[in-house]
Amino acid sequence: MIARPTDQHTQLLRAALLQGEPALAAWRAWRASVDLDRLDPASTSLLPLLGRNLLAHDVTAADLRFFRWVHRGVWAENMRRFDAAARVLAACRAEGLETMLLKGAALATTAYPDAGLRAMVDVDLLVRPAAAAAAMRLLRNRGWTPVGWAPFCRAPEMTLPVRHSHAFAHASGQQVDLHWHILWHTCRDGDDDGCWVRSRAVVMHGVETRVLAPADQLLHACVLAGRWEVVPNLRWAADALAVLAAPAGVEWPVLLEEARARRVAPVVAAALDWLARMLDAPVPADVLEALRTSPSTSVERLQSRLESRPHGRAGALGLLALHQVRVARASGGWPLLGLPAYLRRMYEVERPSQWRPLLAHAWRRGAAV
Repeated sequence: MIARPTDQHTQLLRAALLQGEPALAAWRAWRASVDLDRLDPASTSLLPLLGRNLLAHDVTAADLRFFRWVHRGVWAENMRRFDAAARVLAACRAEGLETMLLKGAALATTAYPDAGLRAMVDVDLLVRPAAAAAAMRLLRNRGWTPVGWAPFCRAPEMTLPVRHSHAFAHASGQQVDLHWHILWHTCRDGDDDGCWVRSRAVVMHGVETRVLAPADQLLHACVLAGRWEVVPNLRWAADALAVLAAPAGVEWPVLLEEARARRVAPVVAAALDWLARMLDAPVPADVLEALRTSPSTSVERLQSRLESRPHGRAGALGLLALHQVRVARASGGWPLLGLPAYLRRMYEVERPSQWRPLLAHAWRRGAAV
């Protein structure tokens, strides 16, 4: 199950990513339904791709100047992000820490024709689980501040056993999302070993690092499609098509094996099926069938359903409880009995006195994930 784009967002994706008359028809339908002065952030993030596709189809619209302006802004912002991230990568390299770029930074570097086509808000950086604490210290020593879920909870090392990433912000306005696992669903040592083996070397702003192999990048994009967000994530679909169009190609047996091993086959199947139906993605029918018929537990199916729809306080707590069950089963612990300790680590609660303001903050925010 995925967080499906609205009809209007689907038309925009088709206009930005398809070829020929289907793209032009989608462009006409989308443009007739929106006011560019009131465009939502999710749609704005796709305008550089839309402008590029319209130019390729010789469309002469007054809006193209605005789209080019957005493209230049995205490119300039990404250059600043990459410059800040490159300094972190160089520092990690000097300390002997292996690094890998994920998501937008990786794809803007390898899969998109230029960095201005892929909007992003941060740079996602992966290190080995054993190096995560050292990477956190490195970031802090260089002026990066951990961004906790609550402003008074800033003990990121506490989250290492239960989370897959933690955000850090710099006074310059840049943000790095430090990962020690690729997915929230699989946070055991060794879960990402195959991805590291298959990863490929790249250079970003003069610094060597690595990116996921196409099959792993495609799987990552599809899993992100299953998570509902306040600002809808449309970029996963563009990312998936960019990976599928890359010359290297996707090793479908690898994607199938990883989806099954990580127990995310249902959401990957739903995402690939949507891409094939709505965006003409070249997804083999036998791969889709194999993903659809992969075994899954009731906990996994329930977690997938909850993740793909808006969740308030109760739904967020349910998601956390289901995730704790998966973490406990993977580590040999007792499901749900360890929920208090899990929540303490998840929210970086160092002292009992933090619980009351944390709960008040959670109530005001309305959700806990």
